Amino acid sequence: MPLRAVRVCARTYDPQKASGRANRWNASDQFVLYLAEHFGTAILESVVHAGKAPPLPAHAQWATIPDDLVEELDAGVLPAGWEDPDDLSVGRAIGAQWYSAAGSAALVVPSVPGRPFERNVVINTVHPGRSRITWEPVVEIPWDPRLFG
Repeated sequence: MPLRAVRVCARTYDPQKASGRANRWNASDQFVLYLAEHFGTAILESVVHAGKAPPLPAHAQWATIPDDLVEELDAGVLPAGWEDPDDLSVGRAIGAQWYSAAGSAALVVPSVPGRPFERNVVINTVHPGRSRITWEPVVEIPWDPRLFG
């Protein structure tokens, strides 16, 4: 069954364009997109990464990823420290290896703020299978001010 995931980002960004900046599951100059399996998880991730200020105005875009393009990480077998909010090196090394191997276009990973239940999806934007991922139209996100008060 295909995987459906959602990307939430600031309206100033194209939801399908990767920055190449290092993050938890990728090294610098590895072009990936971060999505979540559920809209609520995408909002939670946005709020966590925004810090104390509300995030910039945002939009979302849903993607459908064929199951033969998806690889999953089992949080139960990840090395200690993968979830450290201040040290991203463990997850980054795992994700960088996945990206370089190019075995799949999407990697399902645990969500740190949503653990142990929620998961994110990392898409390798230079993987040849990326062209088989379908995207729905972009929708605007109205932030609920109660999230920040």
